[in-house]
Amino acid sequence: MIIKSNNKLALVTGSSKGIGLSIAKQLDKIGVKVILNSRSSINKKILKEFKNDPLHFKFDITNLKKLELSYKKIKKKYGNIDYLICNVGFSSSPKQKQFEISEWKKIFEKNFF
Repeated sequence: MIIKSNNKLALVTGSSKGIGLSIAKQLDKIGVKVILNSRSSINKKILKEFKNDPLHFKFDITNLKKLELSYKKIKKKYGNIDYLICNVGFSSSPKQKQFEISEWKKIFEKNFF
């Protein structure tokens, strides 16, 4: 995929480690300004691995009020988000070998909404 990166802004949810961080680094390499997102603070060393000075917004995307507040702050300060990479995922460990339907519903709702 070729992305025109001039003056583009990407929000990568769940990007303090793992796949989300890798995606953010790849976007940074092609010149996209990246907003990292996590529920907790990130190691400042991570920010030094980027060439385009990434931003970090700490909020839980499953909390609608915090999500809306953070989005308003981002939009006011940086304008529109050009790319949204939804990387956050939720699961849990079954107590038995299989999930109950209620657990599947909980997992679906957290990941979908």
